[in-house]
Amino acid sequence: MNNPEEQHVLHSIQKLANWLTVEEAAQQVLGYCVDGRTAHPIFGMLGGTGGALLRLIQAFVQSLPTGRDEALTEIVENLDQVLGICRSKIKLCTHTDNHALAKHEPTGCGYLKMYRDFSDDYGFPGADRLVSKLVEARMEADKFEILTGKHQE
Repeated sequence: MNNPEEQHVLHSIQKLANWLTVEEAAQQVLGYCVDGRTAHPIFGMLGGTGGALLRLIQAFVQSLPTGRDEALTEIVENLDQVLGICRSKIKLCTHTDNHALAKHEPTGCGYLKMYRDFSDDYGFPGADRLVSKLVEARMEADKFEILTGKHQE
């Protein structure tokens, strides 16, 4: 590792590892969508932290032996409180696209759009309600971006 840039990256990682707890890192490192249009370093995840929250809720609901539909309905109805709890622990990052806004589409995030439109295929029937509510709440996100250009996943 003679490359100065690689050494700088390694030093930065070591510095973070030595000084940040997991909780601190979750507050400082933003979890962005893997869309590919963000120019700065990110912790990439499908749908950003909104997508991670969606998968977490899916895992919780699917772990219930009974009452899954009722639990999902209750989560959707109380999503503001759920987001408040989550935002006390992690930064919520979401995005849309300028071309989606021009077409008056609710989301430009391809992952969230697919999850909403094909929730049965994702193994989470009824998740379209949750995704729609999550998209409505995006303006309350810690980081909300309107991306330009084509997807680069």
